[in-house]
Amino acid sequence: MTSNSSTLFVQRFLVIKSGRAVYDQNFHLGINIIRGDNSIGKSTIMDLLFFGLGGDLREERWNKEAAACDSVAIQIEINNYILTISRAIDPASKPPMQFFSGDYESSQKNHTEWVQYGVMRTANKHSFSQQIFELFGWPHHQTDDNSNLTIHQILRLIYVDQDTPVNKILKAELAFDKPSMRQAIGDFLLGVDDLGTY
Repeated sequence: MTSNSSTLFVQRFLVIKSGRAVYDQNFHLGINIIRGDNSIGKSTIMDLLFFGLGGDLREERWNKEAAACDSVAIQIEINNYILTISRAIDPASKPPMQFFSGDYESSQKNHTEWVQYGVMRTANKHSFSQQIFELFGWPHHQTDDNSNLTIHQILRLIYVDQDTPVNKILKAELAFDKPSMRQAIGDFLLGVDDLGTY
């Protein structure tokens, strides 16, 4: 069994439309609360943050306000390493992610230093899930039926939307929620899976 202490801190989150930020929030260490009246967009912000970190949103989760935006950008710190991630908003597909080594302000001055990672791995490049796993120092893992464990699957345990029943540990995903995937997520996070993976 391997123990690996990993940290993720969202430092800044932006939603971009027509070249400007329509939402720009800095976060601090500790608990951050997004508050406001009903139907003002709190869930939309959380959905976009989930999406920006590599989560897949079901098509019905995209409201017209979110779908009208162009992209999200997130400055994060993973294990004391600061990077900025950008992802185009396209509800009809699973867009790639752009990675920049450094903070958001620096990323806007160095447009050529972004590296793109797609949803699927290729012979020459990681998928964005693999790249994020590398930054965390996590091993790559497959389920018993040879499906790749992705960052989306890990985020499902961290973020549960309002549509998910309150008695569910993982964000509800009936079409893809196979027992082998749930088992793989649990084994991976608890470090009790096949030691050969490590």
